Amino acid sequence: MDITFYPFFLLFMFLPTFIANAIPVLIKNIAYLKDLKKPINEKLLWKNKTWRWLIFWILFAIIVSISQFIFLLNFDLFFDDLYFKIIPNIYIAILFWFLQWFWALFWDAVKSLIKRKIWIKPWKPWPVFDWIDYIIWSLIFSSFIFVPHIYWIIFLIVISPIASLLANSFSYMMWWKDVWW
Repeated sequence: MDITFYPFFLLFMFLPTFIANAIPVLIKNIAYLKDLKKPINEKLLWKNKTWRWLIFWILFAIIVSISQFIFLLNFDLFFDDLYFKIIPNIYIAILFWFLQWFWALFWDAVKSLIKRKIWIKPWKPWPVFDWIDYIIWSLIFSSFIFVPHIYWIIFLIVISPIASLLANSFSYMMWWKDVWW
């Protein structure tokens, strides 16, 4: 594969992580989901880690993961040869994305616990950690199946805060969030 296409390949491979990270903001104000707004454990994680957050993070990551695999089976893209060398079947695809988004989700909850312990309030920024923790944990745990070159790991770590900033700013402009971060 031509190296100019590799960034697109990486973004495609880690798309479930990026989308799962954005889902809580997108579903926050859906009226019929208000019943799921109950905190998982308010003492440990404060109010912002809810059952809605957990269920929809997992649900959308699964949907995106399976959709990607099916999409590449049906459409010829410039990187599908490389993709199918790494992800040869739907079971490996599900495992790969499970390793990505489940651990990103888990460590997001751990980060909330740490923020609580050091008295950083929910929805207050914790620069760097809020912007790159999800991709770092996704890279670590998905490395059982796929390890990009160090240059591309750096690319993902650099692009993640930019993606977070753009998504959060857009959500703020749409009045889906009260803060731009």
